[in-house]
Amino acid sequence: MLTQLRSLLALLQNLEIVVGAGRFAAQAGPVVAGYRPGAAFLEMPHPSPVYVNTSPQIAAWIQTVLNEVSMSLAT
Repeated sequence: MLTQLRSLLALLQNLEIVVGAGRFAAQAGPVVAGYRPGAAFLEMPHPSPVYVNTSPQIAAWIQTVLNEVSMSLAT
């Protein structure tokens, strides 16, 4: 999977932010940093309803990360 990510990152020359949604996606952080050092890598919980419904903090965490992405891209 990370090999495919490297190929994708090679195509995305203007990439600014990558969000790793879930613990497996979070493992991509070092690959993104290596191939796109200027891009921010943010981690958030997977937005699956099964996981989100376990705690109100999970939904708040996801919203915080997505707000950060939105504000960053708006500038």
